[in-house]
Amino acid sequence: MKLKEVLDQKASGVLSIEVSKSMQAAVQKMYDKRIGALLVKSETGEPVGILSERDVLRFYAEQLGEADQVKVSEVMTQELFVETLSDQQWAE
Repeated sequence: MKLKEVLDQKASGVLSIEVSKSMQAAVQKMYDKRIGALLVKSETGEPVGILSERDVLRFYAEQLGEADQVKVSEVMTQELFVETLSDQQWAE
């Protein structure tokens, strides 16, 4: 299955948040949409990271600050693995 086919099967598409948004906004969006991760985009719309449930748990466990004051960019995972829509087969 190609990446495009995997994404086509997702009902809601890939949800994202801007890098400058607060952790509180990110956690609320993840909760509201019942998802485990958000793609993090720069001000120009380029993907710059991902914020996962694991990142959120680490944030709270390490008590990095108040969720409404800490930016997503301070918590997100920055190493992204990027594929094009026509790239290789995915395991089913």
